[in-house]
Amino acid sequence: MNMALSVWILAVGVSGAILFMVMTGMLNRVLPSKPRRDTWFEVNNQILNALFTLMCLYQHPRRFYHLALVCRWKAGDMHQLRQAYCKDGACKPNERKHMTAVILLLHLNCFAQYALCGLNLGYRRPRRPVVGVALTVAVAICAPAVAGMYNNLSPLGR
Repeated sequence: MNMALSVWILAVGVSGAILFMVMTGMLNRVLPSKPRRDTWFEVNNQILNALFTLMCLYQHPRRFYHLALVCRWKAGDMHQLRQAYCKDGACKPNERKHMTAVILLLHLNCFAQYALCGLNLGYRRPRRPVVGVALTVAVAICAPAVAGMYNNLSPLGR
């Protein structure tokens, strides 16, 4: 698992670096024509989109399982969820409510990534709705960031 995650991180880093260099003009000497730069931009954008969508597809079943556990909320479920979301696996005040918020934010991340994937695959670059892409990228980035901050700053992380 660690090897697969390392390859994923390496691929995101390389593709993200190439995308950044194309966007900032650092590769203008190597790729002098605009159509060629646009092709490199789109290819690396699609690679990053696929990598992040793949990660969501990997994580989403576990998130659905955690949502089912939080809805069912039995003794064994509580222990399993505490191990995943509570610091030191300890019982916290209002933990069910806080865990539900974190799990729903993580679901929002996955659904935003799926929407972004649909936009990237469904539209060619010039016809892709900029507002839709910007909104889905913002939600796909902010939802897990807010979930992580909420998890650490709420009673779950204390």
